[in-house]
Order: sequence, then structure tokens, then C-alpha cells
Amino acid sequence: MRVGGGGQRPPRDYGHYSAIRDHDDDIHRVPLHPASPEELTGIGGWAHGVATAGGDTTLADGLTYLFGRATCSMCGSRFDLADWLEAENSPRQPIDPIVPRTDRST
Repeated sequence: MRVGGGGQRPPRDYGHYSAIRDHDDDIHRVPLHPASPEELTGIGGWAHGVATAGGDTTLADGLTYLFGRATCSMCGSRFDLADWLEAENSPRQPIDPIVPRTDRST
């Protein structure tokens, strides 16, 4: 992102965590668990490789967290963060889709 004078704004580091706000408005943060770059496969491995080759170490580091694991602050279970994001943001597909008949000859 460009700002006045042609310089670049430095990235902000807010940390790597999941959070939940309770009824008292307190925020409970739980650290994310990054994947090691060697473990990344598929789109995660590709994106990390592109970021690394392009010299963007901040992005490459962030991708290890995106494709790492998170811990639920309510129950303590661990899950793959990217898998959860994909499942939550994918269009719902019917289990048994009804396909209209297109053959009108019968």
C-alpha cells in the first residue's frame, strides 16, 4: 500500500491468536499453532513458496499460521484453521440434488 511521499506503510503485528469475547467484554486469546513450511502442501505450500520466492517473509510467516492449527477457547479442541475457514465459507450443497428433467419426449 502506498502512502504520501511514495513510502510503504510497515505491516502491523497484532500477533497470531484466536479470540473470544465473553459476557463481561473480556477477550480471551489463545495462540495459533503454525504449520512448519515443510508440512505445507497444496495451495498452502504453493502460496508459501510464492511468498518466499518473492521475498515477502511477513506473508510467508502469516501463511504458516493460516494453514496451521487453532485451539477452541471454549472446549480446547484443536482444528485445522484453513479447513474450518473453507467449510464455513463454502456454498452449501444439497446432499441429494433434484435435477429437473430436460428430456420432454417422454
